[in-house]
Amino acid sequence: MMRHTKYLSLFLLWPLVGGCLITALWLFVARTSAAEQTAATTQAMRNVESLSDAYAKQMLRSLEKVDELTAVIKFFWEHGPNAFDLNELHARGLFSLDHKSVLVMLDANGDLRSATFPTTGPSNFSDRPHFIHHRDDPSDAIWIGTPTVGRLIKRPVIQVTRRLNKPDGSFDGDLIVGVTNDFFTPASNGTLFGKGSAQALIGDDGKIRVALLGNELKIDAKPALRIGAGCAISDRAARIDGGCFSDDQARYVAVTALGGYPYKALVGLSEAEILAPVLALKGERTQIAWISTLLILVFSAVGLGLSMRLYSRRAEASQVRMAYRLATENGKDGFYLYHTVRDANNDIVDFRIVDCNEQAARFVGSTKARLIGSTFTDHYGGSPHQQMLVASYRHYYELGEGEDEYEVPPGSIVTAVWMRRKFVRTIEGLAVTMQDISDKVANDIALVRLANHDELTKLPNRNWLMQALPALLAQAQREGTQLAVLFLDLNNFKSVNDTLGHAVGDQVLAATAAKLISLVRPHDHVVRLGGDEFTILLRHIDNHETVAQTALRISNDFRSPLRMAEGERRIGVSIGIALFPADGTDASALLKHADMAMYEAKIAKGSHSFYAPSMSTMREGQALLEEDLSVALEQDQFQVYYQPRVCTATGALVGMEALVRWISPQRGFVAPNEFIPLAETSDLIIRIGEVVAQKVAVQLRSWIDAGISVVPISVNVSAKQFNAGQVATLFKTCAEHAAIAPQLLEVELTESAMMGNFDLVANQIAALSALGIKTHVDDFGTGYSSLALLQSLSLDVLKIDRAFTANLGVRADSEILFHAIIAMAHSLGMTVVAEGVETQQQLDIARRLSCDEVQGYLISKPVPASAAEELLRVRQAAPSTLTPV
Repeated sequence: MMRHTKYLSLFLLWPLVGGCLITALWLFVARTSAAEQTAATTQAMRNVESLSDAYAKQMLRSLEKVDELTAVIKFFWEHGPNAFDLNELHARGLFSLDHKSVLVMLDANGDLRSATFPTTGPSNFSDRPHFIHHRDDPSDAIWIGTPTVGRLIKRPVIQVTRRLNKPDGSFDGDLIVGVTNDFFTPASNGTLFGKGSAQALIGDDGKIRVALLGNELKIDAKPALRIGAGCAISDRAARIDGGCFSDDQARYVAVTALGGYPYKALVGLSEAEILAPVLALKGERTQIAWISTLLILVFSAVGLGLSMRLYSRRAEASQVRMAYRLATENGKDGFYLYHTVRDANNDIVDFRIVDCNEQAARFVGSTKARLIGSTFTDHYGGSPHQQMLVASYRHYYELGEGEDEYEVPPGSIVTAVWMRRKFVRTIEGLAVTMQDISDKVANDIALVRLANHDELTKLPNRNWLMQALPALLAQAQREGTQLAVLFLDLNNFKSVNDTLGHAVGDQVLAATAAKLISLVRPHDHVVRLGGDEFTILLRHIDNHETVAQTALRISNDFRSPLRMAEGERRIGVSIGIALFPADGTDASALLKHADMAMYEAKIAKGSHSFYAPSMSTMREGQALLEEDLSVALEQDQFQVYYQPRVCTATGALVGMEALVRWISPQRGFVAPNEFIPLAETSDLIIRIGEVVAQKVAVQLRSWIDAGISVVPISVNVSAKQFNAGQVATLFKTCAEHAAIAPQLLEVELTESAMMGNFDLVANQIAALSALGIKTHVDDFGTGYSSLALLQSLSLDVLKIDRAFTANLGVRADSEILFHAIIAMAHSLGMTVVAEGVETQQQLDIARRLSCDEVQGYLISKPVPASAAEELLRVRQAAPSTLTPV
């Protein structure tokens, strides 16, 4: 009778459990859906506040630019000879006007004085609102009008104006900057905010200057936003009913004031778009819940038939099977089943192996047959290591389960370096799995080292310097001592690379690093910034003369040739010096001033130079170069060269990198490293990037029209251009104008380009990915490595810097680091390209280490379009031939 009662309990257990599961399932569906909708709404509020703040900052920068421009013109008008020809000044390139902007100046009667374009229309504008406003209001602030059609340029514009005064302060006309409507709606393509988003610029007077609903710009008489008592907009993010918008869509809205200007930036996200995924997921989850309900009912019925057999299983057999399942989770894991060994007091004094697998035996250099039956005492004979093991295993036996990672200590019979262990208690002891993680730990250590050290010279890199220098300066300030920053540049190093090759150049850099270390004190620091630039930090400096003697000693020593495996090379140095605290109190100022002093030493052909404020005049030469760069853009003096990438396994041409070259009529061939750094300090780098992208798209179209099978071409995008936030729009426009697929264009970014605002970076990469455009991480490992950032972003290709490739086959540990980078990239789903492959040995090693693609002089130097076309034709005829060019 008792047995039947027990079975009856089992029979009733299944429908009871099934009913509970079904109830819990539907409660979960209801609560999860409600929670997701609440979370989506909360996140939308946060997002719209962030977007509104970003939009306000962008508008603030635009207004500040116009404010500054009009203030400068107003100053020179009111304090100069009152003779301006805006058209002539604009033609000379003195105004940087975007968004099809124009400048117009009116006199006190509203008559046209000057403009940045030839004028043929009406000449009096005294009836315009902006003229009346400035005539009656003595304020010096800029004023933004509502959208109107310009009388002179015959297209819709928004006029940003400023009052002009006579010397006595009376009204003398106004200055007008006419900008197109998209000046105030830069994200009008809907990529960032969504198709149902809203943007608006609203004055403190309640008037809407410009509004954007979705992709439609609202500039007509019908207001896009019905701001009033029923549609009040507060400073906090809030949901605004659809009746407050002309398209009747409800939105989550946030408003941010433009500090210093009487205007607010409004961003709204469509409630329908925000909740659409949540509602769709709720429908899917409901459907799954119905299916799960049916399955639970079926399983409950089947369980009734299996109850008797399940009940008869013994607890110990169940635990044994559980232990073996743990052992088989990973075929590379070693598995041990231990029983406790107890003394007369029932205390655990040892553990005996009662079962294991062959992998477990290999970990200790033995066999399964020999290992079973042995104890820790048998292997370690009561040594301190044996006592430590017993204590550790006893600890996990008392806990019931756990895991750890540990470095195998000396004296252990385990042959690995690092192990991971997992413990599960059984009736008689412990089930333990062990995994060899030596390679993983070695890779982690190598990647951490990579972030702060230069692989070629083994010196600390720029990343280390920018982290360590502030602390060293703070210490010097506390101790009341001086610190010197020496900026070193190798003279004529470029000629070494050009004439003898990069391999010899790398030897020069390594020998330079070793020599510099030998010439400074143990507590000083030698850092490689990149290229042929080094920095030395001299600590605890007594006086100016001590630093001069050190710099002279370095210069004199470098007059002797460097001894290398390939022979001797004579390389001089130019040294710039900045002192703390005399020449700067922060890292940025000291490095900048030391760099300026170095250029002074290089120009003067001297060994070293101390920073002086007068050195700012050297920037005049840079200004002339920048002016020539502007002319080069106007006269189309830039050419695009192409360097191929090939598949490491097959030799097939799979892509090319576009590289800009400047052929100046006056300067001749200007190397990229001479003008690119200067261009990056101004907006010229953005214009150069646009020109290169446009030329690449047109060239692809030309090849396609000629019947040539093309490959994707990657274009380098500077950090400034990428952070401007319009890269996706640029590449989309280039593809559309050339009538090519966007997938034929790819974007190459340096690691520094991704170190800015994470949301902006993520949105840019997502926008490119939506177009099918792949993103490359160029020159990986040059000092800005951020593994967390790479893991958070959906990047496609990782290009290993040539400094690591050059060490393949040269340094014994180079393959470990190279393989660690490849393994890390592959784990993130990225394709890996080895840059700077110059020898067959480097190619063979890259292929053996599973590097996907290679690029370098062994395959081909950068070539003009005509030679690149020949490479494509060869590929079309024989697609799987790897032939160095």
